[in-house]
Amino acid sequence: MKLRNLLAILAIFLLVQLRGTASGQATGTIEGVVRDEGSGRPMGTANVILADTEHGVATQADGRFVLPTIAPGRYSITASHVGYESASQQVTVRAGDTSEVVLALTPEPIRLDGILVAADPALSAASSRTVRAFDLRTRPRRSSQQLLQTVPGLVVSQHAGGGKAEQIFLRGFDNDHGTDVSVSVDGMPVNMVSHGHGQGYADLQFLIPEIVEGIDVHKGPYFADFGNLANAGHVAFRTRQRLAGNVVNVEAGEFNTARYTVLYQLPAASHHGHSAYFAGDYYRTDGPFDHPQDLRRLTLFAKVRRTISPNTRLTLDVGGFSSTWDASGQIPERAVERGLISRWGAIDDGEGGQTSRHNVNLAFETWGQNGDRFKTQAYWSTYDQNLYSNFTFFRWDVEFGNMIEQSDARRVVGFNSSYTTDRSCGPITCSSTFAGGFRSDDIDTELWQ
Repeated sequence: MKLRNLLAILAIFLLVQLRGTASGQATGTIEGVVRDEGSGRPMGTANVILADTEHGVATQADGRFVLPTIAPGRYSITASHVGYESASQQVTVRAGDTSEVVLALTPEPIRLDGILVAADPALSAASSRTVRAFDLRTRPRRSSQQLLQTVPGLVVSQHAGGGKAEQIFLRGFDNDHGTDVSVSVDGMPVNMVSHGHGQGYADLQFLIPEIVEGIDVHKGPYFADFGNLANAGHVAFRTRQRLAGNVVNVEAGEFNTARYTVLYQLPAASHHGHSAYFAGDYYRTDGPFDHPQDLRRLTLFAKVRRTISPNTRLTLDVGGFSSTWDASGQIPERAVERGLISRWGAIDDGEGGQTSRHNVNLAFETWGQNGDRFKTQAYWSTYDQNLYSNFTFFRWDVEFGNMIEQSDARRVVGFNSSYTTDRSCGPITCSSTFAGGFRSDDIDTELWQ
């Protein structure tokens, strides 16, 4: 699928009108946001409690929260956060409707008393962590490379230009471009098996940093549900369900570098638990090289979430990217020392390539009254890459050089389904998950010299 076809799909996709849920529902929904009263900024990780009920939730990074399945009536809703005074407000819930609230918190001094913390040792040596929303807000995240660098203990590097997947180092492993680290976005796998440039090749350039809501990290080969590429660990990206606001951002810098980003939340889709938004990103740079890198990348993404019932939702996202670039590649140190080229020069400046990927991801989720959770997901991807490299320069062919072309074209179709249930096992609660799925890769890969 060419990029212009993707643009046509996105245009049709965003013209679909999201309508309200069917009337006659016996429950309603409360949606709202928690803000700092002084600055007005949204407050993530605040606790929101509905008085005299068992309903409660923590706010997301953008300060928003949703309380579904609320019986009609008038309630008192309270928000609290460490370092702030609690704030309460009265809210009326009507059947089949969504009530909007805004809670503002005022800072107060924190008084600390002595605290004793005790816990049993972990039953597993596995290391798991969720990257905090605070880290995503405060650290640079202008690219997927910078997003990966927010993962504790993970280091990335790049060679042969900015259009390739990053080289990943984690837990002492040189994971190449994803051989031993599995990566996913909203449950859709990023790694590509039997890729022309390396097993497990994980190219994240289709991910726009501003739409990432959180990152879940699992280190070690202890998790069967992440597949056989997760020898060193698994990195799972979660995109936002809705945007906090519309954004138009323009950045420019040295070396003919510029970035244009647009985030747009459809206003008509903000009621009854529905949401739809669009994101676009264009990036270019020549880099500091003597031969301009001429990197050009366009990325588009759209996501729609529809609440079918208070306990059921359907999510569809469509996106992709296309990029081209030139690369100076690896250079011998002796050539720099002898003054044949500068440290930013090249022996063969014909390296680089073109790459593109387009995705469709559909997920259905439902929750039972007893906490049981069922999720099923289907995804489809198309991917193309032509990569030009020269590692031995003119050793074998002194006239034309030793350039090679690695070509990879594939179509990926996959399906995942899981059911999770929690039950009391004496004094403890046991959680069981039953899951299955499949993935099919139609691959055409070649190597030319």
